[in-house]
Amino acid sequence: GGAPSLAAGSWDDQILSSGRVEVLASSDAVASNTADGGWLVGDGDTIAKVTSPLQAVGLDAGEGSNVVRNDGELLITAQGVAAAFSYATGAHLSWDGDGESLAESEVDAIARGIRAGGGDNEIVNSGTIDVLASASTRKTVTLLLRFWSEVENPSQDDKLTAIPTFTGDELPSLPDDAYPDGQVIYWAEDPLANQAGYIPVWRNDDGSWVKIDGYILEREVVLIASPTLAFSNGNGISGTGTSTANATSTAFAVGIEAGDGDNQIVNGDRITVTASPEASVKTDADGDAFGDAIGTADAHASAVAIGILAGDGANRIVNGGTIVVTAVSKAQAISQVSGGDICFWFFGWWCGGGGDGIGTAKATFEADAVGIQVGDGDNRIVNEGELTVVAAAETGAEGPFTAKVLDADQTTIATSVTIRAVGIETGVGSQQDGDNLVINEGVIDVEARDVPATATAPCVNSTECATSVQAIGIKTGDGNDEIWNLGTITTAEVVDGIRTPGTAIDAGGGDDLVVLGDGSVTTGDVDLGAGDDTLQLVGTPILNSAVLARDGTDSVLFDGAGSFAGSLQGFEVAIKRFPGTYVVPELATLQRLELQRGTLRVDGDYAMSPTSAFLARVESNGSNGRL
Repeated sequence: GGAPSLAAGSWDDQILSSGRVEVLASSDAVASNTADGGWLVGDGDTIAKVTSPLQAVGLDAGEGSNVVRNDGELLITAQGVAAAFSYATGAHLSWDGDGESLAESEVDAIARGIRAGGGDNEIVNSGTIDVLASASTRKTVTLLLRFWSEVENPSQDDKLTAIPTFTGDELPSLPDDAYPDGQVIYWAEDPLANQAGYIPVWRNDDGSWVKIDGYILEREVVLIASPTLAFSNGNGISGTGTSTANATSTAFAVGIEAGDGDNQIVNGDRITVTASPEASVKTDADGDAFGDAIGTADAHASAVAIGILAGDGANRIVNGGTIVVTAVSKAQAISQVSGGDICFWFFGWWCGGGGDGIGTAKATFEADAVGIQVGDGDNRIVNEGELTVVAAAETGAEGPFTAKVLDADQTTIATSVTIRAVGIETGVGSQQDGDNLVINEGVIDVEARDVPATATAPCVNSTECATSVQAIGIKTGDGNDEIWNLGTITTAEVVDGIRTPGTAIDAGGGDDLVVLGDGSVTTGDVDLGAGDDTLQLVGTPILNSAVLARDGTDSVLFDGAGSFAGSLQGFEVAIKRFPGTYVVPELATLQRLELQRGTLRVDGDYAMSPTSAFLARVESNGSNGRL
């Protein structure tokens, strides 16, 4: 479903919003199914599948060269729930009464504050934009299960099986694949159902419905905030219980989005964007006698949150206000199997026989949060305000773990965590190219977090594990880019509860210029990437991590008076420019050291190689650069 507040066509539109606009798109979808293989023969197979896509848009300008301005409040929410519940049991007295249950749920929530298509758009936010995309595969449901028993008061150790309820004025005609030989049903519309002591239970007995005696136990099962669930019970001598449950939860949220073109976007107030998906899944499987119990649970949560998004072109973007972007993925998978002599409780005791319990649980976390993101082209981006970006993985409500297998003879546990947070990113088009200018005069604070330290470390108990956690302040593509930090960039990567700096600047390929201005603070590595790059140090910048000079001929410029306490390894050229004394703790051997003006002071020895060049500029008045 979709919920646009104000939509325009493919014209050059002008939209002004100065009041309060609130858009809510919501979905609440549940699929449940039960099956009983009968009493004598037959398998019990169930499938419950549900898909719930939804979208919410605040202001939609469509294609064209549009002018959009928000001076008021935009509150945009897409909130979706999709949960599936499947229950299957095989025939009781057969040799091989298998029970196979499949539950699949998929929810996809998309929320956009302002959207404009391809064209040279002008978008200004002077108000507030609050965007939330939330998706979950958990839901509280109430199920009425009817159990048939030969005895009036079965013991807790008796294995009772839920039977399906049939509603209709007449019993279904036979033969019918839905009611195989031996199938037991509860006929809710039985004409004698209201008589005292009468139990409306019927069985398909060799092609005819036969009234059978016994007792009905009704149990109202309340699954509070239950994960998507598949339960199977294999009966008979070698009945196998097979449960498969898959849950996929996706949330995409963006504050301002513009397509390809030379867009101009300005944020003068506040943009808050949150993507919060939760994928929670569980399987229970029971096999009788020599039958196996096989359970596979797969949970996949994916979050994407972007403050300002623009396509390919020569975009001009200025943030003079506040942008807060958060992407948090929650995933959890549980597989419980009663192989061998194991018993477990699922509204009754279920005990395995001589077969194997084979359990698989997989949990996948993906979270990508970006403050400002643009495609290919010669973009100009300036941050004069505050940019806060957080991407994280969190476990679900069942406990501090990612994936778990219980009571199994054979276990497979897989965890995949991919977390990325970026303040400003350019060159995300197909060519990953463009000569970009990115200037930070404000504050960029970026954090990427693995699952919490209080949870079981995802790679400790997992037979398969992959973890990637990245925090990047400014990232550009493969063009000849300029990146200026005149303010503060802080990056942090949190893994296993340990917080370390990330990458403050990643210049990518190309011949790039990175400038650290006087008084600027940079926490995180400065990665110049491949190419003939230049690092320009002005005054006294503070770098709390390392400079990474890679392939190519890299230069460092010392401008005016100041100092730099960081390490400068891997450079081929150093140049001292403008009057004043510049102080560094050390300087590695260079191919060329050039002193144009002022003094470069090295607090340590400087060694020249036989092929090194030393150049000192002498002015007409006799002044010269000094080392």
